[in-house]
Parts: sequence; structure tokens; C-alpha cells
Amino acid sequence: MNKISKTLLLFLICSLALFQPLSATTFELGNRTFLLNGKPFVIRAAEIHYPRIPKEYWEHRIQMCKAMGMNTICLYVFWNIHEQKMNEFDFKGQNDIREFCELAQKNGMYIIVRPGSLHRQRIPLSATSSERGPGHHQRLPHLSENTTFPYE
Repeated sequence: MNKISKTLLLFLICSLALFQPLSATTFELGNRTFLLNGKPFVIRAAEIHYPRIPKEYWEHRIQMCKAMGMNTICLYVFWNIHEQKMNEFDFKGQNDIREFCELAQKNGMYIIVRPGSLHRQRIPLSATSSERGPGHHQRLPHLSENTTFPYE
């Protein structure tokens, strides 16, 4: 298993461990499948960007995903939303990722979280500073216009 696969599996296991319904006790990698409580488990995931949806609609969107047969919600942690100013963090109101995850759990959904400022949130490094967000996220010394990421 390559390094990226192992990292993704680790994120998935951590996400399932943190936000799983209490009845689920094990999550493992089986022979060419995931196993949840020893049974084959297919991750059917939808992507929801919670900061882009008004908070009062979060649960409805989660329920719509479940109605479409999904069992998992994938989400980015948009760090430029949570840290508008250097070292000042906002996880309240529209940015309350914990409440979003608890709503997903309440509706029987699992969560795969992709945290961190380096997933680039689909914003190219060549974007203008106003397109990229707060300036301190641009001052990461190891990023340049030619930075490549192994998943791209």
C-alpha cells in the first residue's frame, strides 16, 4: 500500500472512530474491502462544504445525501475560513464543524474530514491574493507556483 493510501486510510479510520454511531466497534481493511464490525463496508460518500451552506440547511442537506443512498459525508476544513487572522480561530456559528459532524452522526452518517491549509481548497496558487484568502496562508515558505502535490 503506498504512502497516500495509508494516509487516507488513517484519516478514514480516525474520522470513523470519532464520529461513528456507538453501535459500530471496529473498522478494518479486509481483503480488497473495508470491514465495519467484521462485515464488508462500501463507502458511499457525498461532498458537502458546510461553510458554503447556510447553517439552518445543514441537516436537510445531510438528510438529502442519506436519501440518495450515501452513508458518508466528506468535507474539507476550509482553514482560511476558520483562521481569518493569524492565530485567531473561529469555530462558531456558520463555522461550527463540530455541530455539522454531530448532525451527520445524528442522521446515521459517517464523516471523512480533510483538514489543513495545504489541500488548497481547489484555489490555484496563481490566484490573486483576494482570491486566495488571508495573506498569512500565502506566506508558507515551502509553497511556490511550481509546488506539486502527490494527489494532483
